[in-house]
Amino acid sequence: MKKIISKLPVGVVVCLVIFLLAATQASICSGQLSLPVLPDASPAEPSVSPTADSPAGLKQQRQEISQRLRVAQRQLDAVKESQEAEADSRGGELTENLTREVGNLKQLEVLLAQQQAAEERREAAEKQKVELEQRLQDLRARGPEDPTPYSFLLLDQLRDELVAETARQGAVQATVDTTAEAVRLAKAALAEKERQRRKAKETFDTNKDEERNPQLSAALAHAELETRLAGEILKTREIELAVEKRAQQSHELQLAYLAEKIEWVGRQTHFRVEDLEHQLVELERQERDLKQSLQAAEKTAQFLDQQWFDARGRLDQAFERPADLLEEVEARRLARLAQQQRIAALGQQLARLEDRREGWNRRFRISQHSVSREDRRLWVEETIQQLEQLDRERRLQTIRVDEVRQDLATLEAKLDSDSQRLDGTTRWLRAQQTTLSQLSMLHERQIASIDASRRLHDKLLAELRDSEPATTWSDRGKQAYEAIVQAWNHELASIDDRPITVRKIVMGVVLLFVGYLLSRVISRLFGNRFLPRVGVNPSAASALQTVLFYSLLILFAVFALKIVNVPLTAFTLLGGAVALGVGFGSQNVVNNFISGLILLAERPIRVGDLIQVDGLFATVETIGARSTRVKTGANLEIIVPNSKFLENNVTNWTLSDTMVRCEVMAGVAYGSPTKQVEELMIRAAKLQEMVLVDPSPFVWFREFGDNSLQFQLNFWVQMTSLTRRMTIESLVRFKIDELFREAGIVIAFPQRDIHLDAVRPLEVRVLAPEAPAPQQGGSQVGKAA
Repeated sequence: MKKIISKLPVGVVVCLVIFLLAATQASICSGQLSLPVLPDASPAEPSVSPTADSPAGLKQQRQEISQRLRVAQRQLDAVKESQEAEADSRGGELTENLTREVGNLKQLEVLLAQQQAAEERREAAEKQKVELEQRLQDLRARGPEDPTPYSFLLLDQLRDELVAETARQGAVQATVDTTAEAVRLAKAALAEKERQRRKAKETFDTNKDEERNPQLSAALAHAELETRLAGEILKTREIELAVEKRAQQSHELQLAYLAEKIEWVGRQTHFRVEDLEHQLVELERQERDLKQSLQAAEKTAQFLDQQWFDARGRLDQAFERPADLLEEVEARRLARLAQQQRIAALGQQLARLEDRREGWNRRFRISQHSVSREDRRLWVEETIQQLEQLDRERRLQTIRVDEVRQDLATLEAKLDSDSQRLDGTTRWLRAQQTTLSQLSMLHERQIASIDASRRLHDKLLAELRDSEPATTWSDRGKQAYEAIVQAWNHELASIDDRPITVRKIVMGVVLLFVGYLLSRVISRLFGNRFLPRVGVNPSAASALQTVLFYSLLILFAVFALKIVNVPLTAFTLLGGAVALGVGFGSQNVVNNFISGLILLAERPIRVGDLIQVDGLFATVETIGARSTRVKTGANLEIIVPNSKFLENNVTNWTLSDTMVRCEVMAGVAYGSPTKQVEELMIRAAKLQEMVLVDPSPFVWFREFGDNSLQFQLNFWVQMTSLTRRMTIESLVRFKIDELFREAGIVIAFPQRDIHLDAVRPLEVRVLAPEAPAPQQGGSQVGKAA
């Protein structure tokens, strides 16, 4: 056949192929295919009339399309041979058309196969739906088929299935939505292909050029074939949507069936001892298997460690560090790491088995109603903590799975990047790939183990909450009391393996407060009553009272710490903190405190002393730990920091003696008898009772002033307060003024003499007073006299 076609002229071959192409495309689009049977074609099947949408009809269409595809492929091969024999521009166009036709026919064949498979799935989904409906009706009519009494393990299995199916509900709905979106897109694509087909048909029908008819006919046939292809795509998507909707309906029926069966079985289920023993035996079997696997893994780990050390030794001894040896070391390292992680995973699974065993025992006790309220509360807290721990472990395993997958992707890219890699290097890269795959599977098994433990603890938590009895007022009172006791005994910290609880802190604070009150009362009784009776002066008594107060306070503080069982070693850290505080923010406070201790020890000022600080005269009232309270003559109480008395100059008028020399100044006019002035001033001082006779008063002639002769009277008084001194000085001044008046002595005052030096007499004029201003307008004229 090929030889005959190759001998024909290219033009004849092109016309023949275009004619056959147009005829076959038209027959395909109309759904009828009438092709000549070729010698190597398979014999026709018996004539049947299946429906187009049935699997049998789809199978028949697939056979027709396959036969048409073989014909088009042979025509394409023939045209290519003719084109090689004789160059023709129309041959290239024909080859392109046939190539597109072959591609479309292949897609059509694949779509028909997909439709056939989808139809089979739809029939299976329909059958499953009918079966589930029948099972649900049987369940409602006769109950479960399982023998009674129902096992608790059966109920547990049904609940697991219901949880799993409920979790799939979102995925099922998402699949339906995705398939519906695919149907919408397929409809839009079909509409576009229909538009292109109508445009090609209109162009073919309105063509008047006979030479373009073959080309336009081929374009129309291609457009019709693509339209049918788009239609088949839409049909496939619609069948898939129907399948997914049937699957969704079956899923809903399955959920309803499981829910009703759980409700039915739950009414007649008792957690028997046999069920618990069966589950515990299964856990023991798993534990034995895990222990055996763990022992084998540990032995294998030793072997892998030795292999890794040997490979490292060869690498260290090698001079050029070949690539295959580097990859071998990496492969050995990965194998060693994977084995270590497997050992750790087996250990974690063994620990989870112990938790699961305890979980089953607790579930059995809950079913027997033998759990106290306190145990129930503790179990709820422990279960919540275990669930949180399982969630953390699962997140960690998920992260590790992602990391291993990234390493696998990197390794696969490394394998594909260099096709000229040596066999030895490729071998070790393949070994690394295998190890990473095993490591990924290990993490996935860990996730499965974590999920199994989580399901059990979820059930335990739900049963604990569901089986909780109704709360009465008595129970509420007990719960409140237990909550208070728990908060009262809550551990805040521990020092030297000794817990420090809220109870100890509160008791310590109360004892410290009581100690503070007792210290104040005892120190006051000691300072105000006992010490004065034994002859201690008030200032010393105040200092001893303050020292006793702080000593008792420290004693009570130590006693309080001993009562609450707080070791004194706890203050080693506190001492460091205090030192830091002194170095930074507490300098002034500690400085004043230490200054107060120095004042009490050295006693440069005492209670009752008259002092002068920064020009301020005041009497000391109390000396405290941080500050001293003084009172001025104006009855103002002032708080002075203790450090002020040590850092600045302080005048204590009554430190060792209350006798103070006072001074009174007086100025008399020039020409006054100075000796008489002296006698009168001394007499004025002696006439005052509060002025001391010994030492006797005396007068100093200080200076010749600008306006007076300055005299200073000096006398001595007992100065107990600033007011007393100023009062005595005032009385002395009154007496001096009185005696000076009697003696005719003038107390001078400032005065000035003005001397005018003029060459002629001064002219003096006296002006009359000005007249009052008129009420309205006018002017005023001054008159001189």
